[in-house]
Amino acid sequence: MKKKELTFDKEKKLKKNILLIRPPSSLGELTKTSATQHPINLLCIAAYIRQFGHYVKILDMEIDEINTKKLIEFNPDVIEITAMTPLVKIANQICLKIN
Repeated sequence: MKKKELTFDKEKKLKKNILLIRPPSSLGELTKTSATQHPINLLCIAAYIRQFGHYVKILDMEIDEINTKKLIEFNPDVIEITAMTPLVKIANQICLKIN
């Protein structure tokens, strides 16, 4: 039996909606009054993914909250949450809320 090779026509590539999330700091309101840094790691990932034609949105929860209406409209195929060890519990809560 002959093996089938996966080939992709550039015109028919499956484009995905990808949502990248940075959870809020565990310091809460204290960080909103100080300088918040840009999520450079997510911006780099988004730039790389966009090269392949996918649609990417970043939700920076340091400054925004989850907007259920916008989340449903974007209808992400993939959701990525980045978190350092101290924020793992918060990231898990976000996963439960999205699910």
